[in-house]
This record gives sequence, structure tokens and C-alpha cells, in this order.
Amino acid sequence: MENMTIHPGPFNKELLFLETSHRAYNMFYGDSNPEETLDLRRGDRELWKHIKQHGIPDPVRSYIRRAGFEGVFNCGFKPLDHSLITALVERWRPETHTFHLPIGEVTVTLQDVHLMWDLRIDGEVVTGCQRTWSLAEKIETCYRLLGIETEQGNFRDNSVHMNLLVLLEDFDRCGGLSWGSAALACLYRNLCKGATNDKIIAGPLMLLQLWAWSRIRATGPKYDGHALQRPFGVRWNSPLHFESVSTHSVSGYRASLCAMIDGEFEWTPYDQYDHQVLTDWLCNTYIIFWEIVEECLPIRVMRQFHFTQTITTFRLSNQQEHKRLHKLTRRGTTSTNWFVKLGPQINHWMDRMHHYVTGQFTIQPTTEIGYMSWYLQRTVIHIVKPMANNENSFRYQNQGGTLELAVEGLNRMHEGLGQVDEDNPDYQRLHGLYETSRHYLGFTHGENRREGYGPHVVPIGDFAPVIANPVERVRRQSHGQRRRHDDEAGPSNRAERAPSHHDDEAGPSTMQFTPGIFNDGPPGPSGQ
Repeated sequence: MENMTIHPGPFNKELLFLETSHRAYNMFYGDSNPEETLDLRRGDRELWKHIKQHGIPDPVRSYIRRAGFEGVFNCGFKPLDHSLITALVERWRPETHTFHLPIGEVTVTLQDVHLMWDLRIDGEVVTGCQRTWSLAEKIETCYRLLGIETEQGNFRDNSVHMNLLVLLEDFDRCGGLSWGSAALACLYRNLCKGATNDKIIAGPLMLLQLWAWSRIRATGPKYDGHALQRPFGVRWNSPLHFESVSTHSVSGYRASLCAMIDGEFEWTPYDQYDHQVLTDWLCNTYIIFWEIVEECLPIRVMRQFHFTQTITTFRLSNQQEHKRLHKLTRRGTTSTNWFVKLGPQINHWMDRMHHYVTGQFTIQPTTEIGYMSWYLQRTVIHIVKPMANNENSFRYQNQGGTLELAVEGLNRMHEGLGQVDEDNPDYQRLHGLYETSRHYLGFTHGENRREGYGPHVVPIGDFAPVIANPVERVRRQSHGQRRRHDDEAGPSNRAERAPSHHDDEAGPSTMQFTPGIFNDGPPGPSGQ
């Protein structure tokens, strides 16, 4: 193994064109601290502190309901898990707006926002005409809307921007806006920022955490089984118990995500939840919140909607437009009419039903043949470099490093088998141990795992899109050396026997991966 290494991926850069600017790239090739977590910013602590002390009066709650935010308040306040959010951000890809996991792409969708927080999806986008507010206008507006007199110092570091505050002047109109798409756009944009080298992340991170708890079994607290209410997010209002999952350890979450297999992700958690299905969930369209414009592409995560996942490279905008939209900002501008500036994207949202995605319905999460082979060429597998166990003794094990050591152990067992006669009891003992280990690794990292998923083991200095199988290589070398030894030694009872059961069935090894994983095949469907 001294001439082998682990390549993080991707081999094919068709999807992930921002490779070197992603925090995962610097985690693997740089000197980043693997235990460092992102600084999570949230502006609602004082609000929830006040609610805990005073509650929400019924008249105020009626206004909250009319404005469309009652579901968010019903879900309550919960501490954010910095390590969980950090581990998820490491696997967020700004190019696709999805998390890249070993099992495929997953993401937070409009369905999640609507059912988790009961936020409205249909309606006009949340944007407007940006303007500069004088101090006198701020004081007058706050008095008119809030009924309180304020001073200049109270406008420092506003929790709510004045441009948003005026939207509450008409609660019924406010309740008719698409706050669900606005919240998702804000989350996407902050994930995209966090996926770079920024150390700070903000936005509706509680939505992301509730999504992870509901879908990734290695992260969620135990659900006490009480009857589901509306919205779905209230299921976590009971006391939280984390006996069976990692908590507050970025290494633990990172290892769980790196080693995820089928069955460890809940593709359709809302099946037993009484809800109305909305067509808005399955539209490839732009989602908007003021100057923020992001692509929402359910076509990439069709398994989350009970459809077969197909191979797709579909995008709403090219790379240049993608970068331009991500650079839009309100900073440095005094007056901008975002209805005009974002006209094409707003029109696309309003016309979203013409971009509705259809597919083959399936009960179980399913991909078309060849999807995983195609996907694994184009994704990042490892976030941090593998390390030996003694370098990682007090932390969660890195999956790549653990596998390298296991493969090296199998190599040595192969070498030992080549030196021991098959009639020797030691041979049977070593062979049994080898077969057990090989089948275990095959299940966790090889073709016995559904759809196939293995480490990117390649020759050092040669990151070509091929897979090197050191176990099979050593097996063949050992077998060839043994045959040459038998030929030179002359006829023997061992040489005269028919080929052994081990020689016939040891290859191809179960450590090999699904054929074609690292070989480009014909392109599949590209969406619409």
C-alpha cells in the first residue's frame, strides 16, 4: 500500500465545477483543523427568551397566524448543534444545491419547508424596492406599525430590516407571500457561503437541523411516538434523547455521513403524516428572497418524492450565470427595484408549473440502472485525509484510513497464504479469517453494498479515473508466485490437484466495485 493513496473525488468535474473553492477541498489538501466547527449565527434568541418568560397573547398569535408564521412559532426554540451543521455544510455543493452523500444526492426541498414549518409555498416572491431610510422615517414607521416610540440607538444592528418590517403593515397580504420559497432560498444561499472558506454561517439553520433529524438516522434524537400534529416540526418539542446517535462531535457526524449506506437515510419521512400534496414541490425553478436567487431542482432528488432517480445534468443556468447570481448583493446600493432586476427569475417562478417534473412512481427509493456508477465519478467521497488509527486514537475513525489499514491487513494475509501449504491447519485458519474479513469489507465498502460504493484508491501521483484493487492485485501475484514455485519444485500432490476452491472463487474479489463506476458510459436523461 506504500504506492497507493486515497483520492477524494470527483474524477469527472461535469457537476462540481467549484472544486478548489469548496471547504472540502481545503479540508482534504490543506491544513484545516478537522475538529473546528462553524460559527452559527442566529438572531432569534432574545425573541424566544421573551416568549418563554411572557408567552404569546392570543391577539398577537392571531396576527402571527394571519402573517403566515404560526407554524414556525409552534415548533419552538431549540439549540443548534454546531458540529452537525458543520458536517452537513462540508457535503453541500453550491453547484447542485444538494448534499452529496455516499447514497446519492439529497436536499431540503419546498416540501420540507411547507410540512416542517407550515410556511406557504405558492404566492408572490418576497422581494421589493430597496430604499434608504432616514432616521425620521424609521422612527415614524416603527411608531405606526409597533405603537412605540424609539430612539436612534435602537436602530443599530436591526434584527429585522426596515424593508421587511413594512411587509407586516398588511398582515393578510403578508400571509399571501411565498415565505416557504423565501426561507429555502435564504438557507441555500447561506449553505453556499458556508461551503466556501467562511467560518460564519447564518440563515434558517433550525430548518436544516430539523430536516437532518427527520431524515438522517445517525443524527436525530429519539422520537417518543406521540401523535403527529401540524406542522411536522413539532414532533421534536418533547424532551430530546440522543442515546443512539453522535452529538456535538464533528468527527462523529463526518464519519457517519462518509459511511452512510442504504437504509440510513429516510427518503420519505412524511408518508404517515396527514398532509396535502402540492405540485409546487416538484417544479424546477428559481426561489427568491430579496436579492437572493437560487435554483431549486427537485429533479436531482426524485427519491424524496417516491420517484425513480435518473441520471441528470439539468441546470437552470450555466456556470457563468450561476456565479453572477451568487454575487448579487444589497450592499453598496441605495435604491434598487428587485422586481425589475430579477424579472426573468421572478417570471420563471410565477410560471413554475410549466417546469413540473414527472417520473416513474415507486414505493421504495430506487435509482435507474447506472445512476450510482455515474454519480460516484462526479462526487466527493472523502472530506479529510485518511489517517492511521494511532493518529486518531481519541476521535471517531476516518473511514478512508480505516479501510486502508484493513486492505493492508488483507494483503498481508494473502502473502501469508502464499507461504503456507493448503494442507497445513494454519492455512485453513488464515483462509477463514481472510474470507470473513473480505466479505465484511465487501459489504461495507464494496459490491455487496447496494449499488456499490468504495474508496477512491489510486496510485500516488496518478489520479486517473480508474480503480486500483490492491487485494485482487496481491492475490494474483501470490497465486502466480506459488505456481512458479510449484513448477520449479517439480510434481507434487499439491500441484497435481485440480485448482483449489479458493483459487476459483477468490476473484474477482468482493472488494471490487460495481463495473463501470469509474468508466464513463453513455449519458443518461438530462431532465427537461
